[in-house]
Amino acid sequence: MVVKSLQRLLGVALLLMLLVLAGCGSFHSGPAAKESKKVINKTVEKIATGSKYETEAYVLQSTEPGNAVMVVGGIHGNEPAGAQAAEQLLSLTIEKGTLIIIPKANVLGLQAGKRFVPETTDLNRAYPGNKTGNPAQQITYDIVQLMKKYKISMLVDLHEARTFHRLNPKSLGQSIVFADNDKSAMLALAAVDEINKNIQEAHKKFTFIGSPIKGSTAYYAGNVLKIAAFTVETSVQQSIEERVKQQSNIAKYLISREGVIRP
Repeated sequence: MVVKSLQRLLGVALLLMLLVLAGCGSFHSGPAAKESKKVINKTVEKIATGSKYETEAYVLQSTEPGNAVMVVGGIHGNEPAGAQAAEQLLSLTIEKGTLIIIPKANVLGLQAGKRFVPETTDLNRAYPGNKTGNPAQQITYDIVQLMKKYKISMLVDLHEARTFHRLNPKSLGQSIVFADNDKSAMLALAAVDEINKNIQEAHKKFTFIGSPIKGSTAYYAGNVLKIAAFTVETSVQQSIEERVKQQSNIAKYLISREGVIRP
């Protein structure tokens, strides 16, 4: 798996270097860029409408045409940083295109602090979902319909893990898991390079890992829709504030690479 991932990354390394030289986006720790004056339409879509699992998807659309990116948080109820980071992204100014944000995919799981949707199964193994299936399948089915409706070109799914991947390779903490296509590999490499510039401790630095698990949000987006797709994993061994910041920064970087927000 590692060899396959490295071969793919080496194959896109030259393209990445050319993009960097051409002026790619990067993280910003200084003052925010000047806001766009474009009109932004904000609407709300419902997921699992009318059930106790009902949750919101916020759609931010610029009047300027462009790509569509979806960010999902709270797939696992015991991983709160992703939900909080996704909520922070609701304040972004959209430069062009569309940003769809689902902060609390597993709203009851988040309320209970439990990984799975109560009375059902793991959302991150339930894709592509089923309109008449169990609650997890119904939720993921609705998320898939939104992916298709807005013709998303990128998916970013925010998660957490128990420890640090650099200390325990069995854990995904501090990693970006990328889908099996060249665009995903290239952007994962670039995002890891950028976020690690602001992390001093070696074991807390991010790494990249190929092939999202089958049935997950990123697996469906990458392998079925054939788009750039990522699972971002932070380690719960850090403070909630640090985890939210890291997830937010990585998501913003990836969104900016689709031109939806400014770098």
